[in-house]
Parts: sequence; structure tokens; C-alpha cells
Amino acid sequence: MTQRAIEHELDEQAKAAAALLEVLRDRGDDDAELAADMVEGETGLMEALDAADAEILACSVTIEGCKAAEASLKARRDRAAARMDKVRAAIEQALILADVSEKIARPTATFTLSRRKPEVVIDDESQIPARFFVPQPPKLDKKALRDAAEAEPVPGCHMTNGTISLTIRRK
Repeated sequence: MTQRAIEHELDEQAKAAAALLEVLRDRGDDDAELAADMVEGETGLMEALDAADAEILACSVTIEGCKAAEASLKARRDRAAARMDKVRAAIEQALILADVSEKIARPTATFTLSRRKPEVVIDDESQIPARFFVPQPPKLDKKALRDAAEAEPVPGCHMTNGTISLTIRRK
């Protein structure tokens, strides 16, 4: 039974049960057990409730299954990301060892090694002069700090030797 059919059946059976209970009240019967027995015997409300409960259970099972699938897919995504990083590093290393300095165009991708600028490494932020902090709220101006550190030593940081980066384009 579809969700819409279950909702419709519940609505119809609830209306039938309400009408039956109204008749019982009009007759002056206040016996709750008698009323429940009459509703159960004269309407399909109990069956509709059972069908609705079965739908709720099915939804609960689907929700739990989705949660498990999401966890499994996240783990799978994480493994794929780690595998991709390892393969990129292997390509980068192979091109460095082969002393390749130009672009390599392949049918599905173009591989390019490029030298990146050295990056600022913060050793002790408290020693960095105030002019490199952006006021309110205090935030280190890393671009200005990098520019200055390239020109002269700046207390609290030093420059790396730079890294090599692999670019893969797909077009």
C-alpha cells in the first residue's frame, strides 16, 4: 500500500470511527471498552493503523539503512581521496625524477609541474610585529608577512624552500 493510500485509508477510517463514537454518545453509552469494541468491529481503523505502523517501521528501516550507507560511502570517499593523493604524489615524484619541466599533454589530462612560492611558517605568532596583524579582530596579514619575510627576516616566522605542485586539467 502506498503512503498516500495509507493516509487516505486512515483518514476515512478515522471519520468512520468518529461517526460511530458519536452515535454511541448520542445513545448515552459512556463505556469506553464497548466503544473500542464497536469501532474495531465496525470499521477498518485497526487495520489502517496496522498498515500505518508497518509503513513507519519500513521508513525506520530505510532511515537506518541510509545512515549505514552514508557511513559506508563516507569511508569509501575518504579511501578514494587518500588513494588519489598517493597517486598524485607518485606522478609528481615520477616527473621530478624524470626531470620533466614542460607540460605533458595526454588524451585525458595535461600534467604540469610548477614551482610554488615559498610559504611563511609561523613559529611564534606573539613575536611577529603588530603591523602584520589586521586590526579588529586581530588577524595575521599573511600576505604582508610573506612579502616582508621574503625581503628581510621577520621575528616569529621563517620561509620554506617552496614546494612543487602538480596541476591536472581535464578539458
